[in-house]
Amino acid sequence: MVLALFCYFRQIQRIYVVLAYEKSRFHPSLTEEGLAAYQITRRNDLVEDPDDPDFQIQLGETRSQGIEFDLTGEPLPGLRLIANYAYTDAKITEDTRGFQDNQVANIPEHSGSLWAVYELQAGTLEGLGFGAGIFAADGISGDLENSYEIPGYLRTDALLYYRRDNWRVQLNFENLFDNEYFENSGRYGQPFTIRGRVSVTF
Repeated sequence: MVLALFCYFRQIQRIYVVLAYEKSRFHPSLTEEGLAAYQITRRNDLVEDPDDPDFQIQLGETRSQGIEFDLTGEPLPGLRLIANYAYTDAKITEDTRGFQDNQVANIPEHSGSLWAVYELQAGTLEGLGFGAGIFAADGISGDLENSYEIPGYLRTDALLYYRRDNWRVQLNFENLFDNEYFENSGRYGQPFTIRGRVSVTF
């Protein structure tokens, strides 16, 4: 029998600056917008050992900083537009194994999405809604050495729902065109998938 004792200490420091409005001050069709700037410093994070993927090692310090922007609008009755964008600069800032100043693996620098959803406002099919959206992310570093890059991707999703009173039935169509892509260095993107959900609000 082998008895192993492992001690793991991690320190996290976060700095956020957030601006958000429930009602837009820029245009009446915009119902909400938000802007956040942040910096997150983490010490002693566990990551995959580049020499043996079955084990993990600790990095000295990583720093992630960037901005996130969200925008929601209703230009026409029943039509909602939702957009978001994120810029992330994630680097290894302290390390003794030669990884300092490298990009943190599996984190895209630019990513964002855009959705349009329309719901019928009158008639026998009032409450029927449908929409589609795209999600995009640029290339990411595949390992701590930054020795290779995983290409970015564009994925299309869609939804169909019907709601009445306090209940809702919804179908989500993920990766509508069944594109092949990697979400990160160890995971394929989800193939075309249909998910269903029924919810009741009390």
